[in-house]
Amino acid sequence: MDAEFRIGILRRDGWSCQRPDCLTAGRGGRKLEIHHRYRPGRIDTPANCITLCSACHADVHNHPERSYEDGLLIRSSGELPTVAWLPPDPDVGRSLPKFSSLDPFK
Repeated sequence: MDAEFRIGILRRDGWSCQRPDCLTAGRGGRKLEIHHRYRPGRIDTPANCITLCSACHADVHNHPERSYEDGLLIRSSGELPTVAWLPPDPDVGRSLPKFSSLDPFK
């Protein structure tokens, strides 16, 4: 993954884990990782990538059925939206992330 792309995803996601029920919320020193929602081929697009802390990233892959239900994993590239992932709105609280056509790299 290109470093500039990775920084763009982290910046778009507010440098925080995007799992609504983050396992380490409120605890500092978490390692942030870029998660591919559709894993085969690891497609590096804004719609396919989100920021997760290392604990949540491991949990997503250790519990795939729940992760598919939550939208943190998808079964085919055809399920990828054509728009970019947006983090939860901080004014509304931790809700499931939504999508937008905004370019996170500008």
